Amino acid sequence: MRWTGINAIDRIIDGEVQQAVRGLASRFLPGGDPVPPSSSDAERFMAQIIAAPYGLYPVLGAKGSGKTSWSLALAESIAQYRHVKGLACPLVAVGIKDSLPPHWGHAQPEGLEGLPLHAVVVLDDAGLDFSSRDYHTPASRALREALAVLRHQQQTYIVNSHSSSQLDRYFLEADAIFLKWPSLLFEGTERSALQGKMQESLAAFQSLPKSQWPSHIYAMSITGFQGLIRYDPPPYWGDRLSRNKA
Repeated sequence: MRWTGINAIDRIIDGEVQQAVRGLASRFLPGGDPVPPSSSDAERFMAQIIAAPYGLYPVLGAKGSGKTSWSLALAESIAQYRHVKGLACPLVAVGIKDSLPPHWGHAQPEGLEGLPLHAVVVLDDAGLDFSSRDYHTPASRALREALAVLRHQQQTYIVNSHSSSQLDRYFLEADAIFLKWPSLLFEGTERSALQGKMQESLAAFQSLPKSQWPSHIYAMSITGFQGLIRYDPPPYWGDRLSRNKA
């Protein structure tokens, strides 16, 4: 998938939607040191992500680093944008038990094919249900079939996992990848294609005070954007939700 870019987005959406997408994108601010991306670069990147009609976004990082809080924050922003455009946009969680607000739906891992148009789906700790070692399970087959028609169904999948090695290779065919800081021995667990990017993300996080790590994510996309972005978790985020697994 090739992003159309913010200028093209401006040409195809009306003023109300332009204002909404930029307002949503402005929640995600550039971060990092010594040379963070500019505010315009970060907002343009997030506007492209939020306004894209479909997408596949892996989120990788150490346990407890904030992958789920980022996944939910991104999903909520995409859903709000689609709502402004007048699209029904179901939010669907897989792998989170029951602590989400009522506007979130839930699906079983093997039941992804039947999700509606424009759905935004968060697969939490996806390596548990969609492991690269369990290629022939009903859940893995359902996910492959869902991703095969992702573009036609205008759906977005946000898939988080401790390590890329836990996920099948098709997750590397992503439109953008979001990285939290890696685990201690990530060189021995990550796929070779991502080890260099993990090093870069770790160096970026190490440029920040450690107290700021949870509120940042390292992003990279096919458009060439690469850098730390600061964000706020959803207002309902808390310890109970972070520990509440299916």
